[in-house]
Amino acid sequence: MQRMGLRGQAARFLDRAGVVDALFWAQRRLPPSFLTVLTYHRIGTAESAGDADPAIIDASPSEFDVAMKVVSEQCSPVSMDQVRRFFRGEKLPPHPVLVTFDDGYRDNLTIAHPILKKYGIPATIFIATDFINHRRVFWWDKVHALVRRSKKHELRIALGGDQVISLADRSRAAREVLRIAKSQTNFEIAPFIQKLEEATGVSLSESEERAWANEVLMTWDEIRGLRDDGVEIHSHTRTHRILQNVPPSELESELTGARNDLEDALGRAPYALAFPVGRSIRPFPHVR
Repeated sequence: MQRMGLRGQAARFLDRAGVVDALFWAQRRLPPSFLTVLTYHRIGTAESAGDADPAIIDASPSEFDVAMKVVSEQCSPVSMDQVRRFFRGEKLPPHPVLVTFDDGYRDNLTIAHPILKKYGIPATIFIATDFINHRRVFWWDKVHALVRRSKKHELRIALGGDQVISLADRSRAAREVLRIAKSQTNFEIAPFIQKLEEATGVSLSESEERAWANEVLMTWDEIRGLRDDGVEIHSHTRTHRILQNVPPSELESELTGARNDLEDALGRAPYALAFPVGRSIRPFPHVR
């Protein structure tokens, strides 16, 4: 908290001193040397997260509005198509900014989209298709729900060895479970969730999960509506597995499978991919 406080104080000082405005002024007049990508997941409040992962909420509606106002006034918002044309030889405008969303949460439609339209900012949403197809909540949200609802005082779970995790702080415990899961080689979601259900003594029924998914995730009809209103839709894989840990033999399902899902739902194949849980990556075999 102290570090964030110091950052906030520094930002306010630079703003009052006019340094931020001067930097924006210079960037708008210089040839672009880099592309800024503002990546979001959810727009809302911590209270609106419920049992889901609160870390996925990147900004409140008012914070997002302020950020997009700054982007519209001080930067050059660009679309994914403009970025693609850049790689084919076209130029980007000064201080280009690309706004994107990962996953497919409904608040992208209900909260973010009207604000983006107000400021004339194009956006791209990367969809993890399996959750939209089968109306399942994202596995990290399920982790938070299972941990929050557990009546136990600690978790004993076999992931990379026997792990004992205190539940004194539920949010911290959920983050620790996710950290351990993301470090696993050949991590598979379904067996992991089953182990966690056994460890927490909690499970979500199929009907409960579907109802939750219908509340927080967009439908294909809603996604098509966004596409028709100018939002670009691209791939975030099928099940949001951690691609660094996926065996090459299973990449076809995650990558080509998601591409096919999007083409079937939208009538057009995506040309862009947002890499889930991005870190330094090993080379991939060719996947058509």
